[in-house]
Amino acid sequence: MRVTAKVDYAVRALVELAAAGSGTPVKAERLAASQTIPLRFLLNILGELKTAKLVESRRGSEGGWAFAWRSLMAGELLVAIANKKSIGTELSFARQLSDAPRLYAVMITILVIGILVSSAFFATVERAICRRWDLNDAEAR
Repeated sequence: MRVTAKVDYAVRALVELAAAGSGTPVKAERLAASQTIPLRFLLNILGELKTAKLVESRRGSEGGWAFAWRSLMAGELLVAIANKKSIGTELSFARQLSDAPRLYAVMITILVIGILVSSAFFATVERAICRRWDLNDAEAR
């Protein structure tokens, strides 16, 4: 499997935002410079990540982009109740310990799980809905 530049840049941006701390905004310019990502390309990627609720943007002089911990934490509540290890706790520990390799591994794991769930579950649901309402693929997209 080939990882595109867009995916590579998205993961690198997410990891840096996660490492910045809880809700700490990072300017897009600083993020682009530190990760050597073209600014316009990064802004497009951040827009897509915002739509997916993985990052948040804040306006103003103290604004910037921040990792949306709430999107992970909502899913982690069920696991925390069961007192089991979870992806969110692993991510939090890696961030607190500044363990970059572990942080990368957990972020990539989250990305892979998201892709698998999207392709396995949501694609199946979309096909079923298109068949049910007699829509072809061109009309559905």
